[in-house]
Amino acid sequence: MILMLDYLVYVIAFFVTIPIIATLLVYKLTRWRYENQWFAVHRAVNWTGGLYIIAVLMILQDLFQRTYITFILIFFLFIFTAVIFFQWKRMTEVDFAKAFKVTWRGSFLVFLLLYVFLVIIGIGSRIFG
Repeated sequence: MILMLDYLVYVIAFFVTIPIIATLLVYKLTRWRYENQWFAVHRAVNWTGGLYIIAVLMILQDLFQRTYITFILIFFLFIFTAVIFFQWKRMTEVDFAKAFKVTWRGSFLVFLLLYVFLVIIGIGSRIFG
């Protein structure tokens, strides 16, 4: 039982360390299963967004020796509030599920870019620093 638990921990750690592989894997499996490109993209974004958030948190902690969880939570609240405000202004009716979906997909894009940027900075700091 312990060996299986260790194996599971290693797999999760691998996907948190390199979430791009998890995103591609989820995309390929969903595309193969459902044969719909946009459904596969949305499924990959929804399922692997949390991996990018955790990976960015770990890289930031490794580079700067500080935790940035509060900044990320404030970022999420700010984006969610902005989406709700724009919904209210445009349609006068607020749909929280749609606002959360837009916030989650937008944060996937932000954290994907942050992940790539921080990996490049981390590699550069290890080579030249």
